Amino acid sequence: MFCQTCGNEINKNAIICPKCGCKPAAESNFCKECGSETQKNQEICVKCGVSLHSKPKKSISNRLKTKFELIDKAGGVSLSNFNQLSKSEKIKLRINIEAFFFGVLFYFSHRMWKKGLTYTVAFIPLSLLMGPKVTMILFGLFISYRSNIDLYKKYKLSNDEWF
Repeated sequence: MFCQTCGNEINKNAIICPKCGCKPAAESNFCKECGSETQKNQEICVKCGVSLHSKPKKSISNRLKTKFELIDKAGGVSLSNFNQLSKSEKIKLRINIEAFFFGVLFYFSHRMWKKGLTYTVAFIPLSLLMGPKVTMILFGLFISYRSNIDLYKKYKLSNDEWF
């Protein structure tokens, strides 16, 4: 983590920067994630894409942190290096059991109602064509497949868009 006032690298639990004596988030002259210099009215860091004025992030579980590390290893949201992961890493990255069983409720519990609503509406025509049982299984598989990337976007990139 970096102090947003002076750009000094600091411990993520630091309350005060030991270099400048300010609270790490008092200003936004530097990105808190990568330490690059920012402009006064800039909303996101142009180097790493992190929001400069975001609310404090919800603490995430170690299991999610592990999945986020796998996403980073796979090349970020685009997963451009996905094929370089081992088979077990690919499975951990792509399958979210809770999301499969709880579906849209999983999204609502993480305050990603926009995505949950979008996915639900997108699957309505499919249910008319294939029937509710088949659609429910396909929906669960889709949500399970998408959820880790969506969680990464929300918690790591501060991106909570509709899709």
